[in-house]
Amino acid sequence: MKIEEILKQAGKIISSEIEGNYQLFLFGSRARGINDEKSDIDIGILTDSQISGKK
Repeated sequence: MKIEEILKQAGKIISSEIEGNYQLFLFGSRARGINDEKSDIDIGILTDSQISGKK
């Protein structure tokens, strides 16, 4: 699965859990373009809403 598809899918999941505005951002080796086949995907969420640690 391509990173664009993963971010789109993550956005759908997150939008069902978070009220209000949010931004997703990619960081780490994939964002820098130095990833390999074993690299994980680091996704951050910036929101003006409070997020419970239980979600």
